[in-house]
Amino acid sequence: MKKIAIFFPGGASGKLFHIIVETLLGDTSIQGPTPTGSMHYELDHEIGREKLPFYEGDNRTHAKAAIVVYHIAATDIKANIDLMSDYKIIYIYTTNLLDCIKMANMNMYKFFKTDYHLLSKEYLSTEFRIDAPKQFEDIPAKVVENCVAKKAIECMKFRPLNRDIDNVFQIDYHTMFENDDIIDKISKFLDLYENIEHAKLIFNRYIAAQNNFPEYATIESIKNLIRK
Repeated sequence: MKKIAIFFPGGASGKLFHIIVETLLGDTSIQGPTPTGSMHYELDHEIGREKLPFYEGDNRTHAKAAIVVYHIAATDIKANIDLMSDYKIIYIYTTNLLDCIKMANMNMYKFFKTDYHLLSKEYLSTEFRIDAPKQFEDIPAKVVENCVAKKAIECMKFRPLNRDIDNVFQIDYHTMFENDDIIDKISKFLDLYENIEHAKLIFNRYIAAQNNFPEYATIESIKNLIRK
């Protein structure tokens, strides 16, 4: 059984690559993103997970592969890489704060706002540090802005590994949608060659759906947060 891990900052399209991997494993039922441009819960797909040797998580696996999808950054990857020698790891990294703001804005829109009704009150209260209201629209704009700004700063932990590791395929978020051969590279890295054209179709449909999302925070939001 293959073991595949996808590590990425929130909002960096990790769920897209999870779907790409599932497609390369043989699932052709997925046609593309939701109307909001999200791959969250696409066609009720659950993320296949198993416990990493250094990380507590759900213990669900797919029949064809164990696919681990987590927000694990460079420091933890490098510190534990020897424990993941039996994994093929796809790692999305960033070097750009503006990209991090974009990721955090997209994550707020696609995950928190769109899926607000699916998230527990306890989870929302922890994320926003308020007694979460029933509707996303009732959260004060400043609270949402600060939450996005904090998540953007956290995304900067997802730095490049700065060394080649045989079982890690690194993707630069800043350019990943400019590289039309990225699906071919992932296919070769994972040694999975089924349904490549379908995976490319999903990838291109996803790109086309990414143009419109709200801007909850900006670089000024980061500056104001740091000044506090």
